[in-house]
Amino acid sequence: MSKNIKKYLIICLIVLILVVSIILFIKFNDKPSEKVTEEVKEVDVIQTKEFDYVLYDNKSTLYHEYFKQLKDILLSENIDDLEYAKIISELFVH
Repeated sequence: MSKNIKKYLIICLIVLILVVSIILFIKFNDKPSEKVTEEVKEVDVIQTKEFDYVLYDNKSTLYHEYFKQLKDILLSENIDDLEYAKIISELFVH
């Protein structure tokens, strides 16, 4: 191949890479359109003198079960600190 053809191919390759890069940059850096966010609603509340916990509807089924157990513990006459700590740790894990 002659030197002129090699230069022409290199220039075409560079231009092609630049065009593809610009197209990809524009495609992936567009501002996302305004997404419609769903409003998260309160499902249940535990409210006592010492505690305020809120259960929202975007939580998992397992989280709902742990929240129900927590509510039973906190609304009982005598709060078992060990059970309370276990349920709170489970809620933080899930």
